[in-house]
Amino acid sequence: PIDTSGEALEVTLDEEKTKVVEPETTETPAVEVQETEESKQDNTDETKEYSASVKKRIDKLTK
Repeated sequence: PIDTSGEALEVTLDEEKTKVVEPETTETPAVEVQETEESKQDNTDETKEYSASVKKRIDKLTK
């Protein structure tokens, strides 16, 4: 709650002394991000080797 029980106060603003804040405008973006094309590595050989070794271990355990 706001306390309004005190004396009334009159406020006058001097237009010449007030500072007007204007938003800063810049032509360049604040953060520059270099765009690069995402390249997907070809891991099919590694995947095949790993799958083969896993299959061998499974076969060994299930015999």
